Amino acid sequence: MSEDVVNILAVDDAPGCLLVLEYVLAKLDTVRFFGASSGEEAIALAEKHEFAAILADVAMQGMGGFEMARRIADHKDAKGTPVIFISAQLHDHDYIAQVYRSGAVDSMLKPIEPDVLKSKVSIFANIFLERKRLKRAIYQQLEMKNRFLSQVSHELRTPL
Repeated sequence: MSEDVVNILAVDDAPGCLLVLEYVLAKLDTVRFFGASSGEEAIALAEKHEFAAILADVAMQGMGGFEMARRIADHKDAKGTPVIFISAQLHDHDYIAQVYRSGAVDSMLKPIEPDVLKSKVSIFANIFLERKRLKRAIYQQLEMKNRFLSQVSHELRTPL
């Protein structure tokens, strides 16, 4: 996988909704789409892959979106992965409070506005890529520091 391509996970128990999300996100060159039809499947994928963002329905058979988001936030490798809910539920005060309590960062109303979704996903993809670049730069700096200290230590032990 290219360095500038990120994984995005969409979770919805309605296959048609997953197809729409895949179609909308296919227009973004930097996105590799993963689809899951249940919260359990999403958690399994989050344990195997690193995602820049997760788009999830709230009302699904079995485990709902809120529970899925909480469980993903508890998983050490997936902790911090932004979750955006896409739901037809009324976005009143109680609903929005539940969104944030579950650990999600945003919620969109169905039917989605494709340009808004692409913009949100692009922002999280860019943040994800920049974070990866920063981690790589920090790792390189630490390696250089360790080589320098090793060389200085060796030189100090060598008799004049």
